[in-house]
Amino acid sequence: MNNDIHSVETKIKMGSALKELIKTKSFQKITVGDVVAFCEINRNTFYYHFENMYDLLYWTYEQEIKNILDNYQSAEANILQAFDFILSYIDSNILLCQTAYESLGENELKNMLDRDLKLFVASSINFILENNKKAISEDFRNFLIFNFTTMLGGQIVWYIKYNEQLDKAKFLDYIQIALFGSLEATILEASKKNL
Repeated sequence: MNNDIHSVETKIKMGSALKELIKTKSFQKITVGDVVAFCEINRNTFYYHFENMYDLLYWTYEQEIKNILDNYQSAEANILQAFDFILSYIDSNILLCQTAYESLGENELKNMLDRDLKLFVASSINFILENNKKAISEDFRNFLIFNFTTMLGGQIVWYIKYNEQLDKAKFLDYIQIALFGSLEATILEASKKNL
């Protein structure tokens, strides 16, 4: 157990190093040597945990997404507050987000987001159902989770890609109307039709 904790701490340390190094160098120019020097560890330790720099980037970004969603769930924020939290994270960590987008590719980033956003969308559906005292079938609920997760992941990637050109407040309004407004309307309509 102690080795597991130490192992996770070492990975977190390397992820933090990567986030710091991205502030001064492009990802393509950051080497394993840069990370191990920053962390004051040896190369074998790096390769014990990660195959290469892309593996470290993937793990780091995946952990960041998980932390965002964990914080959302523990704060019991409403849907829009949670999405605002996600966009604020992107704004504060734009270099890491854009590096993940550019280095891992749009499809891989969407896949990574989709896995974790399913919980967010499922919680949002539950909130809408409870708030409106409605019910839908499990089959239709799964249909909504799949479709709205895909749409939400696409919007987050779009926000990362065009971050400098977008007005966050306006983008939040668009998301509230187009995505969450349509999710609620869909749930209400499905409930009427006993779907």
